[in-house]
Amino acid sequence: HQTNISKVLDIGSWEKLKNGQKFAILATGSMVNVAHESISEIKQKFNFSPTLINCRFIKPFDKKLLDEIVNTHQNIITMEEGILSGGFGSSITNYTKNMNVNVYNMGIEDEYIEHGTRQELLDLVGLNKDSLINLIQDIQNNNSGGN
Repeated sequence: HQTNISKVLDIGSWEKLKNGQKFAILATGSMVNVAHESISEIKQKFNFSPTLINCRFIKPFDKKLLDEIVNTHQNIITMEEGILSGGFGSSITNYTKNMNVNVYNMGIEDEYIEHGTRQELLDLVGLNKDSLINLIQDIQNNNSGGN
């Protein structure tokens, strides 16, 4: 008597939650929700919707989808609730370093963090909606300059 599991996760595969342009947000774990909640505000403010990817596997990562994103977006923002050095974002940065895309990593710097609630700590290290929107604003401003 066997039960069929209808949806088996494809190991190493990411899930595209929202199709967009210009920016792709690669989010892991709890950051998927933060990014998801930012999308309508980003659309309102900047007049485009970013692509949102749930990077549910960090190792191995989804090279096929990442290659597709690199070819169709100018900017990638990685979001992880973890230490940046040696983390998810740095593996994406390393993978794309000779490719025609800008990668920006949001995560926790390797430094001592005060005690507080989880939300206070996320705000402190800039892992929230406002920081994401400010980052997109900064990138937009820098890219529109006469470089």
